[in-house]
Amino acid sequence: MARKKRTPAQAPSLPLSKSEVWEVGRRALEVSIADLAEQDERPELVMVVQTGEEGGVVLAEIMPASAPLIVLADVVVRAMRAPLLGKPRRPELIRVGSQAEAEMLATIPAITGVVLEMAAPLTVLESLYAHVALQLGGLSSDYRTQAARAGETLSVEGLQAFFRIAKQFHRQAMWEAYGDEVLFEIALQTAQGQGKTLYGIIIGGLGQEFGLALYPSLEALRQFYSASLEHLDQLPGLSQPATKKRPDTALLQREAEAVASLLHVSTLCMTYTPQRDVPLPLVQEAKQLKLPLATKSAFPLVLRTGQGGMRAATATELADMFVALSAILDWDKRIDDAEGEDEIDITLTSHMLAIVDFLPELMVQTTLRENLCLPEAVEVDDSSMPDLAAFFESFLSTPPSGKPASKKKSSGQAASRQKSPATGPKAATTTTTRGKGKSPRVTKKIGKAPPQYPKDEDA
Repeated sequence: MARKKRTPAQAPSLPLSKSEVWEVGRRALEVSIADLAEQDERPELVMVVQTGEEGGVVLAEIMPASAPLIVLADVVVRAMRAPLLGKPRRPELIRVGSQAEAEMLATIPAITGVVLEMAAPLTVLESLYAHVALQLGGLSSDYRTQAARAGETLSVEGLQAFFRIAKQFHRQAMWEAYGDEVLFEIALQTAQGQGKTLYGIIIGGLGQEFGLALYPSLEALRQFYSASLEHLDQLPGLSQPATKKRPDTALLQREAEAVASLLHVSTLCMTYTPQRDVPLPLVQEAKQLKLPLATKSAFPLVLRTGQGGMRAATATELADMFVALSAILDWDKRIDDAEGEDEIDITLTSHMLAIVDFLPELMVQTTLRENLCLPEAVEVDDSSMPDLAAFFESFLSTPPSGKPASKKKSSGQAASRQKSPATGPKAATTTTTRGKGKSPRVTKKIGKAPPQYPKDEDA
């Protein structure tokens, strides 16, 4: 005989937490979820949040917008029985935004003894929802739609040019030559004299994630390093102790603080990402326009972080990435013929033609600089370092299930392996030379290595 399903928790079975207040509601979520998109459904986020200094998200679920009102009751009951925050319990007061929601919740046994109250607005819930929307909203559209939202025009020709140069950059495997001990200073100037300078660090020295990170200033780069070091042990991507069956609440809070800190740093980052991890609208755009990809596992995903959120790049930002990729490729091609014994501080000038509705005619000066923003060495095992590329992926994949994260080595992201030079038995220093007569440049490689090489500070 089949076993009967357990009924929702009855009121007497869960303690009533005095003075505890929850806010409950469902809000439209402006992201594209493949499974729902195939059914022509839009997603909604159902949230149960606790107010007050000790508060936070008790439970959150994504579901189709067509789901009936009763799902709100189901989520509330599960929040009581298996909350993400704290022990199983019932709050003293639950606030909702409508009479219909209050009447529906009043019918479930678990609400017995809990006060129901209507309020507008639900201040804490709206604040947390706004934070989620800011983080995820920019990943709900393709590049052209994102450009339109910013009041910009992105031509098909411009998008094709970006994908072509990204494909070329991937083929050249620039990360094999340049590590994060150097950065590219890229100065752009239009015919009208307008200009700006970008600072680029090539991603991929550790052999997993590949791409390019651009910063609008050296100060932004320093801020990123500072935030990374401050939250070194809290960034997503580190495994939890095997003895823990559920995520530790304090750890989740620290991870959230670490993510928020990094999302406030202005970074334009391109990573070559497997299509399965790329937002669906971007994949559909690439297929529709037959945009050239290096491989199916190397989609040039360009994301902007800053002001506490993350989104797909606008037309201007894609153009900046296009210029940076082109300038670095041109610099690397011509540097062997440049005079001088050292590549550091050599500036080469490139001329870039205009592309309609994408890029004005530009003069670009590219200089390889020593990365003086790198923090001083600290005693950290690189094999346990969190990875910003994995951090980006965490926003693109399914929400965490509560299972311990898999162990993953740091991936050479400018924003991940920069935290400290490698130390300990797993770190080795290798020397690579580009060009005849050029001085060797030191790059870090992580992995099992034969004997340690002595550090050469002058390399």
